[in-house]
Amino acid sequence: MVDKRPAAIARCGSASDVAAGIRFARDTALPLSVRGGGHQIAGAAVVEGGLVLDLSPLRAADVAPEQGTVTVGGGALLSDLDRACARYGLAVPAGLVSHTGIGGLTLGGGIGWLSTSRGLTCDNLLEVEIVTAAGDTLVVGPDARPELFWALRGAGANFGVVTRFVFRARPLAGVVIGHRNFPLRAAAGALAHLGEVIDGLPRELAVLARLQRVDRAPALTVEWVWSGGLAAAESGVGALGIGGEAEVSRVLRFAEVQSRQDHRFPHGGLYYLKPTHLAGLGRSQIEALIYGAADLPAGDPQIEVLRLRGAVADVDQDASAFPRRSAAFGVNVAASWTDPADTEAQFRWARRAHAVVEAEGTGGAYLNFVGTEGPDLEVVFGRVALDRLRRVKREYDPDDIFQPAAHITPT
Repeated sequence: MVDKRPAAIARCGSASDVAAGIRFARDTALPLSVRGGGHQIAGAAVVEGGLVLDLSPLRAADVAPEQGTVTVGGGALLSDLDRACARYGLAVPAGLVSHTGIGGLTLGGGIGWLSTSRGLTCDNLLEVEIVTAAGDTLVVGPDARPELFWALRGAGANFGVVTRFVFRARPLAGVVIGHRNFPLRAAAGALAHLGEVIDGLPRELAVLARLQRVDRAPALTVEWVWSGGLAAAESGVGALGIGGEAEVSRVLRFAEVQSRQDHRFPHGGLYYLKPTHLAGLGRSQIEALIYGAADLPAGDPQIEVLRLRGAVADVDQDASAFPRRSAAFGVNVAASWTDPADTEAQFRWARRAHAVVEAEGTGGAYLNFVGTEGPDLEVVFGRVALDRLRRVKREYDPDDIFQPAAHITPT
């Protein structure tokens, strides 16, 4: 999907390396891109004919268990963070795929299995070290350049290169995971039940409904992760009440859960994602989801419906740039295939399914799922927040050097 040829790649092992790379790009008028984990499907990490700042040498993850914090480099992956925290029985809310870069995930918000109980990844961010377009290295937090800290939590990599993140880490031992499959003919009833009970579920119960192919036929899989302690797992999971016996229900370490989706997003695959939000699961929303799943193309297509609200909605909308905190569900229409000859058919399916679901939704998009077709940022953020983000952009990147997939311009 991405076949670009940069003029040079700078492998950065420090903030001073990043600053030198930025100054070189400015002096030579080279376009610039930043590679954190290399996971984002739009390919913004690689720039044609320009300079790539590769942060992959910055993967250290250092835990301070007494303070309940973990410091990670800007090139670290979720697996680096999860493994470091697991040694001390701690966890930071993060995404669903272990080879995701922690930098892009955090700057775009960070939705995952712990979101409803512990908030987004960016909600657990305490401090960053960032190199600006001028080549200055700044330490930014709630009391140090708070407007920039506001923008960094949810508006992507538009304002500089973050070389270090400091997160709050809290205790988490084993979690209980499970799932149940429904044939497509039974999906409407299962989704309707989920819509009825979702607001009353414990926050510690993460729920992901996935319309996908099971045994070669379209189906609904309802997955859950319980993080509220093993003693309360039976009652916590029982609140979901989807009936019958779960096909899988077992105890795992959280770091193990974080890698269970990796097989769906292998490196080198072909991908196309279209995100949106839903306010609930009423009849029209369910019909739209099932319509999208009725003609799944080849490969590994899926429509993900992830439970939100809870701790995500506890944070005031104006406290960070992350948009749409009141949404009940995040939806991701995801096409995944291997044969380039199937590309146009995959695009058609994803666009058609997304259009039908979005018509029943609240609009907007989770920026970490944005592909090459950038969304209308005024719809995503709203006019007031977007104007505020542009003021921050003008202060820290007036010449618009940093242009991620969800690109905010200075004017």
